[in-house]
Amino acid sequence: MAWEEESIDTGADFEEVGGKRNPIKLILIAVVLLAVVAGAWFAYKHFTKEEPVEGENGEVATGENVEEVVEEVVPEAGFKVDLEKFTLNLADTGKPHYLVVKISLEVTQETLKTSVETDEKLYQTKTRDLILNILRGKTMKEVNDPATMKEITKEIQHKLNRIYGDDGKVMNVYYTEFMVQ
Repeated sequence: MAWEEESIDTGADFEEVGGKRNPIKLILIAVVLLAVVAGAWFAYKHFTKEEPVEGENGEVATGENVEEVVEEVVPEAGFKVDLEKFTLNLADTGKPHYLVVKISLEVTQETLKTSVETDEKLYQTKTRDLILNILRGKTMKEVNDPATMKEITKEIQHKLNRIYGDDGKVMNVYYTEFMVQ
């Protein structure tokens, strides 16, 4: 009641005392609110995104049946491809060193295994060339270091997967014989 009396006594309008909202302030609040909502939506979509997985027969899966399709695409145990023995000089300066290594690949599809073994699409030739080029650039110290050999293995796997494309993937690279001299 006191404020009513003051308003009446002073002759001040209700709008002048604070009843009217500033439109700029309302617009800023709305923009901030929209930005927060948009950020939350982006975070939700970005961090909870389920990418569709395609199976061998072209079926696409998302959500609950992804595990079934993934099992078809990436088997627990792949197909083994034994490569011929590699004998090469290492990149050491001074005293020459050489490496004798036998490598086996584990691939995801049987068609890729047969393609590499029969040299279809020149896969065997390309595979041997790639591995030789990678190993030829290493020194004796690098091939004797387990951490560096893990990196070399990853490099071989990554580059072979680029060569093979859609025909299959290399799951693992195994060294079945390894001698440095």
